[in-house]
Amino acid sequence: MRVCPTWSDHTMRLPVSLAFILVTATAAAAQPVGGPQRMHGLWQINVLEAGGERSFHLCVGAGDDVLAHLDAAATQCEPAQWRRDGAYVHMADRCSGAQGGYERSGRFSGDFQYNFQGELQVAGTAPRTLVVDGRRLAPCKALKAGEMRPQGSPGGNLNLGQ
Repeated sequence: MRVCPTWSDHTMRLPVSLAFILVTATAAAAQPVGGPQRMHGLWQINVLEAGGERSFHLCVGAGDDVLAHLDAAATQCEPAQWRRDGAYVHMADRCSGAQGGYERSGRFSGDFQYNFQGELQVAGTAPRTLVVDGRRLAPCKALKAGEMRPQGSPGGNLNLGQ
């Protein structure tokens, strides 16, 4: 009766275990995922497109949607399809707006806890590209979850002394 495994027992299990881990990790990376969830709190979001740049503060809470407030022309969108590919999260959806229906696709990266960046391609009658970056500033104090305020609007510093 053998009580302790020998070195050869461990070396035989290692390739099988390693193969299992690699297959599982590869399958998980190819799986569709829901949209990234940002850490709750006050975020500064910058959106750059051909017409200029706009920045705003957004209080992120439960039910966060990374795409909310990025594309002001999107009035009704189907739920986005998300998939992870390495360090990037890709999305695609269909929307309707004042100029009819169009498709959007995007690629985002970052930890979504303190920062993210990405690019949103809008195809349709008025194609455009939005370059987005966001960073978490602090807990929300002056805004409630889901509220946003354009940067530079009255109200002072949204984080301090309130």
